[in-house]
Amino acid sequence: MSSDKTDTSDFEILGIEFIELLANELNEVQTFLEDYGFSLIAQHRRKRVYLFKQGAINIIVNCADDSIAKAYLEETGISIYAICLKCSDAIKCHTELLKRGGWNCTSRSGPMELNIPGIEGVGGTQIYLVDQLREDVSIYEIDFKMLDSPKMQPERLSHIDHLSIKIEEGRLPAWMAFFKNLLGFESLNESTLRIPGKQGVELSLAENTDNSQSEYFDEIGFKACEEHTSVTPSRPSNLAVNFKVI
Repeated sequence: MSSDKTDTSDFEILGIEFIELLANELNEVQTFLEDYGFSLIAQHRRKRVYLFKQGAINIIVNCADDSIAKAYLEETGISIYAICLKCSDAIKCHTELLKRGGWNCTSRSGPMELNIPGIEGVGGTQIYLVDQLREDVSIYEIDFKMLDSPKMQPERLSHIDHLSIKIEEGRLPAWMAFFKNLLGFESLNESTLRIPGKQGVELSLAENTDNSQSEYFDEIGFKACEEHTSVTPSRPSNLAVNFKVI
């Protein structure tokens, strides 16, 4: 990991495009996500990958049989495997991050599929990079087929508020440097950063205190809509990440 300050004059990170969850089967998480107000609107044309949407929040559920993702799923349970960042120029951003010491993540795209560049993140997770497109253009149109009659859920959430990551003891300074110096996230204190973008999503890091060497996303927090009514979704038994509404 590089300790040099990233020069972002040639590109700009503009927020989160989507969060990718790993699950064995869609039915493990569909009702859970729908209870939070997410609607299943599309399915990948060739894979068991599904797109849930709520306002500007996109969650991709990956049930595909990719060996790397499967190994991660077996180790962690249902979990956040990737975050995708919107950029002013994804290719330029990716090239610059590799020059500065980022670890390239292997593309899993097939023929006629969108090739999304990215780097490896905490604990084997992925950080994807996509171009910020016009509001009338979707990155999902190539790989996904929109459902003819999706069952739309009442919206309960307005935006992602925060993400938190558990890291191995003693690794806090290194990972703070990774996000701050490599990706240009704003440091708020010794363990919290802000992801660039309109919503100002906060990313907090906390060391494991149980001598565990596992590193993973342990919480995603959402800001509730003003008309939000509290619900208690049925939590999947092997869900490794906490969903929190504030």
